[in-house]
Amino acid sequence: MKKILKSLLNFCKDIYHYLHFPNAYIAYRGVYTSFEEALECMPKTKGRNKGYIDTPQDILQSWCEMFKKPIALVDTEYPLFFHLDRILAQNPKAKVCDFGGANGRHYFAYTSYNALKPQWEVVELESNVSVGNAMVKELKIENLSFSTNLSPSNILLSSSAFQYVKNIWELLDKFALLSSGGGATHILLTRIPLQSKTHTFITLQNALNQYYLPLYIFNRDEFIGFFTSRGYRLVDEWKDPFDSSMIPFHRDISVYQYSGLCFEKV
Repeated sequence: MKKILKSLLNFCKDIYHYLHFPNAYIAYRGVYTSFEEALECMPKTKGRNKGYIDTPQDILQSWCEMFKKPIALVDTEYPLFFHLDRILAQNPKAKVCDFGGANGRHYFAYTSYNALKPQWEVVELESNVSVGNAMVKELKIENLSFSTNLSPSNILLSSSAFQYVKNIWELLDKFALLSSGGGATHILLTRIPLQSKTHTFITLQNALNQYYLPLYIFNRDEFIGFFTSRGYRLVDEWKDPFDSSMIPFHRDISVYQYSGLCFEKV
């Protein structure tokens, strides 16, 4: 009887979350086989964008003021920076590629409490890059830069970005893993949706109640296997209890805790 009542309650919750999806701050809906299919199924919400909004160019001064003072670490950065410390201790001149690093907050958070100032490149969308490089110039930071392209680096770092890139595997193969010099020696990832119940699939996210985004929900073995098949070994794996993707009517393949992973070249 308890199982029946629990199933009925979950069914009612799923109906609510499914219908409330267009008005939620962060929510997920649907299981799809392609980014295109997911976008075709997005609700026709007035004023809602399909994909990211360009970073407004007048945000420059806000970024500069924010990063003039120390930046507090967030919980998901502690394991990431633990491994970054360990790697840079062995190779202080290593270059960091921060894929999907937004306004560079990982750089500022890391260097706020660390004497090490590694060469750090944030790879982002064009609107972020133009503001980011203007900020770097104004703050007179010599070891931080922004670019739209992945370039050979010693350390590939990324937080909650891989899942939103349709051609992520092609990008990694072309620029980060198999580039001249053998690719990145270390890969540090956090806030990645992994599950073990089914193959990698795609869902749709209402992000910040501003835009709809398709994203991958990766199969754990497939995700890790991509890197191990290219000469990396998994050094560490941890759970991120702050991010989740609960998909109405698909609770069995939803992700209730995202993951972090550290790989190194064998």
